[in-house]
Order: sequence, then structure tokens, then C-alpha cells
Amino acid sequence: MSTNKESKWATLFSEVKTYIELNVENVKLTAAEKTVRLLSALAVVGMIAFFGLLAFVFLSLAIGGFIAEALGAGWAFTIVCGFYLLLMLCVVLFRRQLIVNPVARFITKLFLS
Repeated sequence: MSTNKESKWATLFSEVKTYIELNVENVKLTAAEKTVRLLSALAVVGMIAFFGLLAFVFLSLAIGGFIAEALGAGWAFTIVCGFYLLLMLCVVLFRRQLIVNPVARFITKLFLS
């Protein structure tokens, strides 16, 4: 009778050990998957930001050049600079709606899904 109980306890212990090992493996795989998704999203955002910045610089130079034909170079680039200062002010004022909330939503969605 005692060997039967010992056998049941050994089987139970073995099953619990297997269950814990599988849960640990699941956590590792889930963490790896979410890390890869986060890093790939950061890479995509980084590339979009880089190429967007290049396009933005050339567009700014073109707009400055067009305005310079009408008003002169000094005023043209002052107007372009003023536009960027206004844009920067808007980003600072609305940073929570434009940056913080979307990033928080993305990270929350990534790690809680």
C-alpha cells in the first residue's frame, strides 16, 4: 500500500515539475516574442523617422528657396524657422496626446495581449 502511495506522489511530483518547466518555457518564449515585436517596431519607426527627416530637410530647403525668390533669402529662412518653432511649440503643448498616449497604448497592447 505504501509503494502505491509513493508511486502516486512520485507521479504527482513529476507532473508538477513538468508543468512548471512548461510554464517557464512559455514565459521565455512569450518574452522573446514580445521583445522581437518591440525591437522590430522600433527599427521600423527609426527608419521612417530617418527617411522622413531627410525628406523634411529637402522640402524645407525647397520651400525656403521658393520664398527666397519673392522675399529674399533672409526673410525666407526666417519664415521657415518660425514655422518650425511654431511646430515645436505645438508638439510640446500636445506631447501627451501626440507622443505619450500612443506609445503607452502600444506598449500596453504589446505586453498585455
